[in-house]
Amino acid sequence: MKKKALIFDVDGTIMPSGSAFEYMPSERLKRAVQQLSKYYYIAPATGRIKEHALHIAEFLELDGVAIVGGGTEIVDLKNRETVWIEPLPTQTYDLLRNVLGQTTSARITSNTALASRIEDADLGLHLDDTTTVVFATGLDHELANAMVQSLAHDDLKIISMHHYKDPLSAKKDIHIHSIRASKEHALRALLEREGIEPANVTVFGDGINDLELFKVGGTRVAMGNAAPELKAAADMVIGDVADDGLAAYFEKLIEEINENQSNNI
Repeated sequence: MKKKALIFDVDGTIMPSGSAFEYMPSERLKRAVQQLSKYYYIAPATGRIKEHALHIAEFLELDGVAIVGGGTEIVDLKNRETVWIEPLPTQTYDLLRNVLGQTTSARITSNTALASRIEDADLGLHLDDTTTVVFATGLDHELANAMVQSLAHDDLKIISMHHYKDPLSAKKDIHIHSIRASKEHALRALLEREGIEPANVTVFGDGINDLELFKVGGTRVAMGNAAPELKAAADMVIGDVADDGLAAYFEKLIEEINENQSNNI
C-alpha cells in the first residue's frame, strides 16, 4: 500500500478552466502522472460533478478514486461507482423547491438530473438520498444575489461563481451543497480509506475552495495563477497552469526519485 499521496484540483491546476469537455490535461502531465503513480497514490479533487470529471481521470489512467462535486462524492475509478457520499440534507428540500421553483430564467439541475429544467420537471422528483448538489446556472447578477439570500440555511453551503460557459460574462452560477460537503471532509475520508497519513500528502490548487485541501495536506502547493489567498497559505508556488506548471513540478519529483535510487545502488 502506498504511503504518500498527490492530490490535485482540476480546473486551473492541471488544465485551463473551461466548460465540461472543452479542455484536457496535456500528454506531458499524463506521462509524469504515470511515472509517479509507482510511488504515490494520486487522485483529483474537483468541484466538477462525476459526469464531468471521470473522463479526465481516465485520460490520466488513474485507477484509485476521485473526489468530485466539491467534496460531495468519492468515486471508484475502476467501476465508476460512488463509494462515499455527502448528500443534501432532507430538511432543506422544501426550501430548495420553493426558492428554485420561482425562477424560469435559470437552468436548474442536480447531479442526478443533469438535463432537467425547472419549467418542465419538478425538482422534487430529483431530490433523494443520492442528490449531493443542485445547480442554478446562467443567473443575472441581481437574481443570483437574491437567490443566495433566500437559500440561507444552517445546513446548506451556497457557492456563487462565474458562469461555467463564459467566465467573463456577467452571468453567475450557484452550487448548493450540504454544509458538511467540502474537499477537506472528502480528502480526510479518502486518506482514512487508503491508510495514508495527512502529513504524507501534497495538495495542489489554484482557487479559494482549494484552501480546504490545504487544511489537510502536509505540503501545500499553489499554482502560479492561483488566487492571492491560496498563494499566501501555500508552502510553495509553482508554474502557471498555462505553462503546464504541475507537469514541470512532477518531472522534478521524478528526477529526485531517480537520483535517490541511483545513490542507493
